[in-house]
Amino acid sequence: MSAPRPITSYSQGYALCNAAGSLLGHTYRATAAAAIEASFPSSDPTSAAKWAERQALGWTVEHVFARVFTPIFFKSADLIERENDEVAA
Repeated sequence: MSAPRPITSYSQGYALCNAAGSLLGHTYRATAAAAIEASFPSSDPTSAAKWAERQALGWTVEHVFARVFTPIFFKSADLIERENDEVAA
C-alpha cells in the first residue's frame, strides 16, 4: 500500500510573457504591478523606460494559474549510516 498522495493546490496571479510567448516563471506574483516590479524594479530609474521598450516589442502581463507542489523530503539511510560511523570513530 502506498502513502497517501499530498494534496495539490492551485494559485492564480500574474507573470510576464515575452514576445516569443514564453512565460517568465520567476516573475509570478499576486498582482500585475508586482509581476512587472519583479523584473523592472522601481528602485532603478530606467525601469519604466525599459518596460515600455519591452511592451513595444510585444511583452505582456498575463493572468496565469499555477500548480503548487508540496515538497517531499526523503531520508538517506546511507548518509545517516556514514554520520553514525564518523561519530563512533
